[in-house]
Formats: sequence, structure tokens, C-alpha cells
Amino acid sequence: NLLMKVSFSAIKYPLLFSAIITLLLIVFYPFSFHESHRFELLKEYGGLSFYEYHDMNNDGDAEVIHIGYNRLTDNTLPFVRLGHGIDSRVELLEQINFINNKLPWRACVMYGDYNHNGLEELYTFTLADTTLFLEAFEYDSIPERIKLFAYKKLCEINRYKDKMDVNIPLKYELIDLNHDGFSELIFLINGLYTAEPRGIYAYDIKNDSLWQTSTQSIQYIDFSFLEFEEKTYFSAYTGTVHNSKEPLVQYHDHCGWALLFDEKLNMIMDPVPSKHGYHYDVVGYPVIYKGSLHLLGIFISPQNSNDSTKIRIYNTDGHTVEEYSMGVNGRFLFKEQGMNNDSIILTQSGSSWLCTLADKLDVELLKSVDQEYTSLEYISPVVIAGKEFAIRWLGEKQKIVLLRANRNIAELNFPDQMGHYQISYGSYNSRHGLLISNFYKTHFAEIVSNPGYEYRYLYWFLFFLVLFIFFSVMRLVFTFQIKRQQTIRAELIRGQLAISRKQLEPHFMLNILNNIGYMFAKEDTKQGQYYFGKYASLLHHGLKYADQTETSLEVELKFIQDYLDLQKMRLDDGLNYHIDIAENVHPELINIPHSLVYTFTENAIKHGLTLKEGQKNLWVIVSERDKKVEIVIRDNGIGREMSKRLQTSGTGKGLGIVQDIVSAYNKLYNRSITFNIIDLEEGTEVIIRVI
Repeated sequence: NLLMKVSFSAIKYPLLFSAIITLLLIVFYPFSFHESHRFELLKEYGGLSFYEYHDMNNDGDAEVIHIGYNRLTDNTLPFVRLGHGIDSRVELLEQINFINNKLPWRACVMYGDYNHNGLEELYTFTLADTTLFLEAFEYDSIPERIKLFAYKKLCEINRYKDKMDVNIPLKYELIDLNHDGFSELIFLINGLYTAEPRGIYAYDIKNDSLWQTSTQSIQYIDFSFLEFEEKTYFSAYTGTVHNSKEPLVQYHDHCGWALLFDEKLNMIMDPVPSKHGYHYDVVGYPVIYKGSLHLLGIFISPQNSNDSTKIRIYNTDGHTVEEYSMGVNGRFLFKEQGMNNDSIILTQSGSSWLCTLADKLDVELLKSVDQEYTSLEYISPVVIAGKEFAIRWLGEKQKIVLLRANRNIAELNFPDQMGHYQISYGSYNSRHGLLISNFYKTHFAEIVSNPGYEYRYLYWFLFFLVLFIFFSVMRLVFTFQIKRQQTIRAELIRGQLAISRKQLEPHFMLNILNNIGYMFAKEDTKQGQYYFGKYASLLHHGLKYADQTETSLEVELKFIQDYLDLQKMRLDDGLNYHIDIAENVHPELINIPHSLVYTFTENAIKHGLTLKEGQKNLWVIVSERDKKVEIVIRDNGIGREMSKRLQTSGTGKGLGIVQDIVSAYNKLYNRSITFNIIDLEEGTEVIIRVI
């Protein structure tokens, strides 16, 4: 009933229901219309291998760089492979073995175009016993291959607990320091537990020369640079180690240092130390302040300490020009803005500060940001189908996020701890992929675009329009059906009214009343009352069901029995009738057109039995055959041919009315009721079949 009510309401108000259903689709429909992109994790590899995407020839299609070991034995040389592909089925183009037989515990791959020929080079580090080397490979586009073009000894590595103590932060730049048209490779080397080697290194690839900072055991985390008046200046993010021993050298790792170097990595000013203690780090930026070179130093105080983080500006003599106390402590995330490091954003615990340099040092508290992104460890801008996105790695959440306009577009969650990782993005043949690798495990993932997202408003409108048209058409059809049923019902009622008028035929009624009156006159009161009751029942039935289109077979047979009793009285007991109902038939459950059986019964008496000489017999038999209910009205009267000759069969309109009633009834109630008239040797038989 509820479903029917909703359906009728939808047909009655097509505009409203179309809008409601469309709104529900918009709210609850899955990926197809709501997400422009999604991550799909394709494959996971284990083993000592490192994978990364990089476009080596700048044609827009990324190559796959694979660094690893053929077999995990001491005598096996590590290799570098070049391939194509977004999923795990990488097409191998080239494989070259390294000169040395060991890789650092964490692979670091650097790329650049030092000679500006439009083709990238690949730089990575290898170990020969305790010596660290740089091996460089250049890319050829025809045919696609790589070949070794530089091999440089860098420094000696110390051992710590039988392991090589070297950490190479993934921070590098290619900068033309000597303005000869060829770039130098700038990178960091940092021993974790031993004091050396640590520093910023510059490698002149063209002239095969190397130089570095000489700041002893300062721990380097990152570096920054500034090009000013055709010279390049460097500073660094320096940290501390948890060390309870007294420092043995002047420049140690018990605190962070504010540093400023020239392009030959010589100190311009004396390093400025922070307070001794774990996490008293210093982040430095070379800046232009009031038209001249200065150093911006951010002196970080550890969380829960009594010290506040301070921002200071130093001139090249090492004197403090300005200082600002932030009033907070703890670790920050940093992001440089502008060409000259003159705008820096510091983010911590859901808040951000904007540090700008103009005529003075200005620090402004920005609006709060999502705390989830304060643990950001990796961010990379990417372009997908001509649109700018950002890929972010949330370390604490073990989650990669795709963003556009600071809005979360898609997420990829990792159940396992990734540890030290590198994430690279690449596109190939219009597919977009991610490689997440940490030398122990590699995940292949694809960024799947949803082509329907850009047209979602059009799709929603078309869906709404189709619904509206559908409900409107259903409304027209429903209205037409109602009008058609009303017309059929009217035809059915008109036919049955015509038959009802025959039921109350004056001649028949007067004859019955005369016979009943004669019984009362002879003082046959009992018989008179009996037949008067039959007459009253017949009259009541005729009036009660005169305007109804159907009745049950049980009611119809009761009416016929009363009618036949009165006819039997009228014919002076010359009529014998039999009404037989099979046991498997339930007449109370069978509906038929009103007066259908009566009409044929009345015709049998009026046109077949009234003029018959001798015994008059009438049978009404109800049975079931082939899942159909059959109602047989049979008489032994004079038959239809004799009735026509004697002109007792009337005009034939009555039979036409019955046919119209049955046809209209079948259309109105979706039924299948038929009747056949059979001429017998003696009398007539009518068979009515009800389905």
C-alpha cells in the first residue's frame, strides 16, 4: 500500500519527485559522479630494490628507474634499469651494472640536465669498501638507453657497529656556480652516529672537481640557496643528536648553527650556535634585506622547554640586525615563498605564521590550518590532464593524499609502516601513476581519472529530465487508463441496467403477484408466504445490484434459485431444475459480471421451455476443468430454431448486450470470460468459462 501511494504521488507530482530522486542520487551515489580521481593500488614488491618515475627526455612520458640487486650476494653488482610503464608490467629498455658492488642502505637518486641539452642525467651513490663514490649516467633518446659518463670518489665513510654510517638526505640542486654554461651538482652527505663525513658538497661535472664545507661535525638536514648579484649563497637546516658527551671540536652536533656560505662553500660569517641540547635546531636562509645580503636564522626550541623559538636576521659580519620571539616552541614545517626567500611559512599544530621581509621583519599569525597536514613530510606538484594537483604524504597517518585547490580529492592508505620512503609521480600513455619505494618495499599505484566528473552537472540534469519525462508520460498514460476504465465501466453499467430492467419485467412481476394472491385467496398462507419471500428476495436483489458491475457466483446462483422457484410456481410445477456445484469449486470466491448466468437462465425458460409440451427440465452445473470454472446452462426446450419460427426469440439485442458486458468486463478487470451457445437435438446448452 505504501509503495502504491508513493507511485501515485510520483505520477501526480512528477516535478517534485524527479527533483527528490535526483538529489538522493547526488548525495548517495558512489565514485562515478562525486570523485574526480581515485587511487588504485596495483602491485607490491619486496626485496632490495628501489623504483622511481622520472621523465628523462622531457617528452611528458615518464621513464621507470629501477635500482637493485640481481641476487643478494656480496659478489653481485647492483644495477640500474630503465623502463616504461605505469603498472607493474614495466617494459625494460636498458640495464647497466654499477662499477661498485654496494649501495648505501637508503638509495638516493638525483636527476638533472647539467649540460642543458634537454636530456636528463641520473646520479646516485655507491660504496667500495669504506669509500663513497658518485656514479652518473646520461640518457640517450635514440635508441632509448643510459650509459655511464661520470665516476667520482667523494669521501671515506666511518663504520658504526659494523655498519657503514652514511645518510644521504634527498636534497640536491643543479646550479651553474661558475657561470660557464654547465651546472654543478649540490648535495648533502651526513653521517648519522659518527661526526664525519658531514657537509654540503658541490661537484663540477664538466671539470671533474669537487669541493665541500669545512664545518667539521655539524649535522646537516637540508640546505637553501640564493642567487644575488651573479653569485650564489648557501645556508642550511642544521640539527642535533642525542649526545651526553662534551663536544670535542669547535663546530659540533650538540646544537644547531646559523651558517652562511659563498659559492665555493666557504664561510662568509662565523657560525652562530643555538643553545646546547637535543632539538635546539637552526633553519637558515640567505636573504636580501634592505638591498644587501643577510642571513635569516630560525632558532628552534624543543617542545616543553622554557625557551621560545626566535627568528633573527644577521648581516654578513655576524651581527644581529633584528629579532622576533614567536612565543611558542617545538618543531615546525617550513615552506619558502618568493624568489629571494623573502617570505617563509612556518606551520605547527594547526597554526601557521607568515614571516616576510620588506623594510623590517614581520611575522603574522595566519588562520588555522588542518592539523592533519602539520605532519607533512612530502609534497609534490603534479599536472594531470592540464590541471594542477598536489601529492602529499602524511607520515603519521600513513596516507597519501591528492589535493587540488587545497581540497582533498583522493586518499591512499597504507596498512604497513613505510619507514624511509620516496614517492614519485609519472605519466605514460595518458595514464598517471605513483611509485612509493623505500628500498625494502615498493608499491605501484595509479591515479584513475573519472571522465564523468567534469560533466556531472549535465548528467544530473539529464537524469532529472529523464525522470521528469518518465513520470509525466506515466501521468498521461495513467490518466488515459483512468478515462478508458471510466468509459468501459459506464458501458458495462449501461448494459447491466438494461438487463436489470428485464429482471423486473412488469408482465412477469404481475403474473407472480397474481399467483401469490391466488394462494392467499385459497387460504394457502404457508405457500403464499414462501413464494412472497422468494419474490421479495428477487426484488431486493434486483434493486441492490442494479448499479454494480460484478457479483460473486454464489450470490448469482442464489438469485437464480429464487427466480426458478417463482417460475416453477408460475408454470404450475411443470418445471424441474437442478443446480449442481462441484465440491472443488468455491462459488463465493469467483466473481463474474452481474446477471450473466441469470440472463441465459431466463432465456432458457422464456424462449425454450415455456412453449414446450410435457416435462420441462433445466440444469445449471458448475464444475472445474483445466483450471477453468465452467458454468453450463442446459434445457430440453424447443430450441433456438423453433423459437425463431414461433417468434419467441425476440430481436436478438439481449444477446448483443451480454456480449458487450462480457467484453467490457474483461477489459476493466483484466479477465478472460467467454461463453458459447450450442444447439442440442433437444434444447440448448450455454457454456460459460471463467478464468
